[in-house]
Amino acid sequence: MQLINRTLLSACIFCGLLVTMLTPWVVAAQGIETSRVVVSVKPIHSLVSSLLADMDAPQLLFRDGAALQHDLDLSQQQMLQHADLLIWVGPELEPSLAKLIPTLPASVRVITLLDNHKLKILPQRKEIITGVGAGARELAESEVGRDPYFWLDSRNVLILVDELTYLLVDADPLRTHLYSRNRQAIFNTLAKLDRELEYGYRGLQGSGTLLYHDQLYYFEQAYALKVLAVLEHSTAGVNSESLLAMRQIIAQQQAGCLLLDENFPAPYLDLLLGEVTPSTINLGYIDSLGTRFAAGSDLYLQMMRHNAGVIATCVRSKANTQAAVENESLAGTIGRQFMLLNQHGQLVTREEMLGSYQLIYFGYTGCPDVCPTTMQTMVQAQQRLGELASAVKLYFITVDPERDTVGRMAEYADYFGNAVTALTGTPAMIEQVARDYHIRYERLENASDNGNYQLDHTASTLLLSPTGDFIARIAYGVSAGDMAAVVKHYIEAERGR
Repeated sequence: MQLINRTLLSACIFCGLLVTMLTPWVVAAQGIETSRVVVSVKPIHSLVSSLLADMDAPQLLFRDGAALQHDLDLSQQQMLQHADLLIWVGPELEPSLAKLIPTLPASVRVITLLDNHKLKILPQRKEIITGVGAGARELAESEVGRDPYFWLDSRNVLILVDELTYLLVDADPLRTHLYSRNRQAIFNTLAKLDRELEYGYRGLQGSGTLLYHDQLYYFEQAYALKVLAVLEHSTAGVNSESLLAMRQIIAQQQAGCLLLDENFPAPYLDLLLGEVTPSTINLGYIDSLGTRFAAGSDLYLQMMRHNAGVIATCVRSKANTQAAVENESLAGTIGRQFMLLNQHGQLVTREEMLGSYQLIYFGYTGCPDVCPTTMQTMVQAQQRLGELASAVKLYFITVDPERDTVGRMAEYADYFGNAVTALTGTPAMIEQVARDYHIRYERLENASDNGNYQLDHTASTLLLSPTGDFIARIAYGVSAGDMAAVVKHYIEAERGR
């Protein structure tokens, strides 16, 4: 396929408009039926949905990672039999689909994305053991197999959008003007996302990262993520030597972050961590397939921002957490006196927050996914504490006081029932509180559009004692169960159980 340039797209728009005005009734009768476009996985389905805006939505074949490992059911097979166009990744990701494709009718046009030479397709990795111990292990590219997770490099997706546009125009030329218009809109949005990711990772510091699952090769390459070791390889699975080597890295505290993919099981996690305490290494759970998000045009952006937040928090916060824990006896109580307003317009001071354990999250109501996800996790974690739940209070403190008024905070807090106290204040007071609690936030460059800007901010959750002492920083992306386990561990340890 040829990569469409903007001149050709502009010409196509004119031609498509002319044909549509002359023969509007033939659009539905020729080309493809967009309702018969089938896309295998959510991230690619999201992009195709954006290109098909104002048309019938494409169909989604696999809704989660677990489905990729099973044979297709009858409804999925029927979907494929009646498709005009099938867009899938390739046999490395969808082996069950690979077996079925040769049996499809000749009328079904099949597009294998891993075969597209315009995309940067990396080979799958394997681990080579050259000696004894973790220092003698290295990652190498496998001679067989392709890494299918190419969409985790947003620059790959910019290329893919053009390739998909060309494909749709070729298959359905009478809708060229719609495909071209939608392509321009999504291209601008994705280019902005790429800048956000690059900006968010600029100056990111922390110790090395470990991967339980090897789904982040593209992200690692695009944003220079420092990976020390991978436990589970798609070409070889987990072996005892890899497990022991990674345990040694964790025990020696050479790595600050362990990333897992929530789409795939991690049966060796308990064995890997052993007696490791939560302060030794951060855990982050990425979502490479967008399983946690509703299918549709917004999914890709939500998924990428979620994963970027998980990784940044996991990598960045480890050094901060270690420093705080090491200096806790010297630092003692953190934070100075402050005066903020809760969602009811009532004054809240630092002293009024004492007496209970405090889970505190700094964010803003306009945050698209990281903040509401974390707040929901906090609420669910508190519910899982059982008899200890009453000992923990939940707080949401805005880092966007210009927009987050008392009224807006009240609406936001309502989403989480009566569990959360939402606090706002003057810009100067918010700046002081954030600085005292070691929270970083800043308005994103070039992100302002009539006040509809976004902020980059620390995404981890703080756990403070009833006396206001810092206890732990919990990485963004952990499950409610893991967060509850961390809180319970420290409460019971303090109570001497």
